[in-house]
Amino acid sequence: MSCARRSSTAKEGARSGWRTLPSVVGERVTVEHGDRVLRCRPPRARPEDAEIEALLNRHKGNIAEVARELDRQWAVVWRWVQKSGVDIDKYRR
Repeated sequence: MSCARRSSTAKEGARSGWRTLPSVVGERVTVEHGDRVLRCRPPRARPEDAEIEALLNRHKGNIAEVARELDRQWAVVWRWVQKSGVDIDKYRR
């Protein structure tokens, strides 16, 4: 059952916690804190500079495409590129 359907079938005024969510959503939930649900991804290591350069080469310097492949936010990948000192223009064709 979808999240929308579950919420629409819940009794009005009833509180539903993260345990009532589908398992796909609930697996990413780590802590229920009052009315807030805190979610957390498992930590992932930063790729090596060589891997970042290979991805930039494959995606012709497109940071957004690299971020999608790594399942990271664009800004995170951009910071990695800046910190590693990679010249992004040499990959853009």
